[in-house]
Amino acid sequence: KGRQFVRSVVLIPWVIPGVLAAGMWKWMYDPQMGVINRIISQIGLGIRPLWLSDPKLAIYSVLIVNIWKGFPFFAIMLLARLQAIPEEIFEAGLVDGVGVWQKFRHLTLPLLLPTIYICTLLRTIWAFNYVDIIYAMTGGGPANTTQTMATYTFLTAYTGLNFGKASALAL
Repeated sequence: KGRQFVRSVVLIPWVIPGVLAAGMWKWMYDPQMGVINRIISQIGLGIRPLWLSDPKLAIYSVLIVNIWKGFPFFAIMLLARLQAIPEEIFEAGLVDGVGVWQKFRHLTLPLLLPTIYICTLLRTIWAFNYVDIIYAMTGGGPANTTQTMATYTFLTAYTGLNFGKASALAL
């Protein structure tokens, strides 16, 4: 019950365009009015981090958005793999007397590992190609701490209008 609703909610980060997601998270990271700092102050920690202005925090702030945006891909792939595992494997484990933890550790996880490896590899490759989130949130700053090769290539081509150098960088 509610499976379709959960699947729909899990897909939301993936279907939101990168620039819109970046704007939403930039608002949440706002030091004065952001939801994240408001929660931190309500907990009583008494700090107001400058999430996108601090060179030490900016890359992690952008990374959190990237992970949030990529979570649905992992969820869909792992769900598909879980549904493809033959039920006989778990029945055999039940006959052998495995518990819940042993079932997960010795049956489910080894069957999920190839999917986890492939998903991690693909998300890592795709993360290096993201321009929209980083550009919309920080523009590569502060002090180039969130600059990637993709954003540097984009900025070289479209703000510096140096398309030859940008082509060489892209290659």
